[in-house]
This record gives sequence, structure tokens and C-alpha cells, in this order.
Amino acid sequence: HGLACEVSATNDAGHAGARSNPVAVTPPAVTVSSTKVVVSGGSARVPIACANATCAGTIELTGQIAVNKGKGKKKAKKKTVVLAKGSYSLAAGKKATIAVRLTAAGKSALAKAKRHKLSGKAGVSVTGGKTVQKSVVVSEAAKKSKHK
Repeated sequence: HGLACEVSATNDAGHAGARSNPVAVTPPAVTVSSTKVVVSGGSARVPIACANATCAGTIELTGQIAVNKGKGKKKAKKKTVVLAKGSYSLAAGKKATIAVRLTAAGKSALAKAKRHKLSGKAGVSVTGGKTVQKSVVVSEAAKKSKHK
């Protein structure tokens, strides 16, 4: 992208105009910096990095869950659900781990999942830039055991 400024003026003496040289504008770019998303306390922590300009936008974690319809040995259908979502703002060149709130469907799906792990996608949108999708594994934080 490039921006240029154009000015024109008119008075009794006549008309004049000028145009500046274009200035290149680099849109903000965001990346998901890990394939692991850890959940604890009702929030999922998504590691992201921002480049080129200040990044602001939304994060949405989605996953596929099995939905049984009826009885019998039919294969369970997969349904995409939103596991967690939230918004963020990050300065250019910075990295951060953003906490996004789990949805009710996300809490339920994670509780029912084997070993409390789900495969999913992290969708990160950035205002003025491209939305990024990355495959991630969403898992509960390891519980610390109490030793005596």
C-alpha cells in the first residue's frame, strides 16, 4: 500500500495544486507463535507476535467435537464449536500470551475430551491486515501434585 497527499487551492489569482510522493505503508502482521494452547482458570492462553505496526483484533479458538445422533453404530458426526474467544492489542515487534475466555461449549468439550486435550484452530484477526489460521492443541494445564 502507498499513501500520497494531494492539495489544491483556488483564489482570485488562479488555481494551483501539488501532490506528494507516495509513502509505502506496511500493514500489521500477526502470527500465532506456538501450536500449544494451555487452559487454566477458565481462560486459554494464546501466544502471538506482532510485526510491522501495532496489532489489534480478535482471537477465536475453534474445535471439532463428535455429535452422536440416534442409536446404533453410526459414525459420529463432527461439529465445529467455538472453544474460546477474546480481543487483544499489541505493539509492533512485541510478543505476548493473550488470555481468551472459554465459552460454555469450550469448557464442556475440554472436560469430555480424552486426556483433556483437543485439536483445533486458532483464528487471529488483525485490523488492517490478514486473518491468520493455525492448527493448535488445546489442553488443560498440568495439575501440580502435592508432595509431603
